[in-house]
Amino acid sequence: MLPGGPPGNHLFIAQRVGNEGGNLKGTNTWPAKGLSWYGVSRRLRADLTRGAAFSGGKGGQGDTLKECFLVVIEAPETAGGGLAGLCADDHRLYLSCPGANEVRVYDTETMAPVAHWPAGHPGSAVLDPSGTLWLLHPRSGSVPAWISRHTAEGRTLPQRTEFAADAQPPGRGQGRRGCVRYRSRPTVSPPPALGSSFGRPGPGRGRTPPF
Repeated sequence: MLPGGPPGNHLFIAQRVGNEGGNLKGTNTWPAKGLSWYGVSRRLRADLTRGAAFSGGKGGQGDTLKECFLVVIEAPETAGGGLAGLCADDHRLYLSCPGANEVRVYDTETMAPVAHWPAGHPGSAVLDPSGTLWLLHPRSGSVPAWISRHTAEGRTLPQRTEFAADAQPPGRGQGRRGCVRYRSRPTVSPPPALGSSFGRPGPGRGRTPPF
């Protein structure tokens, strides 16, 4: 379950919805037998137990929240996959869809799709304070993990961050000062300038500081 969202009214949570072998009935709440839904539940930031309903949203039967789930992908329940990352600002929700090799963008108020663009097996996603989108692309076979940088409209920017061939960084996030932090040592081209440092000199224990 991947949470994400801006400091606004809503929190977005990536979820998978199944059908329990066809025992759940209700096309507006659960997928058909043999299928899974991968999508996003929109919640009220002030109370995460309450959904933020929108037109066309799924949910409402049983113990589900009413009309607050967005179906992004419908796939056979044996196929796996789903959403690998999400982030949002006040207007746009960005979703990493590795199965489709693309990023999908939705309006945070209407939850309607507004854009999509190709991205090779995208994973974790984060927006920096300037509105730039950073995507982690996990290691795949002999291709090492790497990070791409994009404008909010999907244009790929030149800076590329590559990790060691045997590294598989589990994720990254935005630090308190607006920097993007990595859980593995990358090689960046072109190299960035040092903005600041923290902690004390000396050997460490390999722990990642809190974001």
